[in-house]
Amino acid sequence: MGERFEFDIYGRFTLLLVREASGWRALRKGEGRSRPELGLKLPADLRAEELQRFLDDWYHEYAAPGREVRLVASL
Repeated sequence: MGERFEFDIYGRFTLLLVREASGWRALRKGEGRSRPELGLKLPADLRAEELQRFLDDWYHEYAAPGREVRLVASL
């Protein structure tokens, strides 16, 4: 199993990102299950330390005062 990271997206939802041989897979977590985050296309060569910045840029329309994209867990 590859690297796994959970991010809170502006307090609205949680994303699980999993590094696979072909690149990153994104899953939106919710109520006991996860589903693919189909609209999100992460570059295959994106480094783990770049994930938070990329997600902040991608989901900026969800931004609100006092909220941010934050790393919840690195698994």
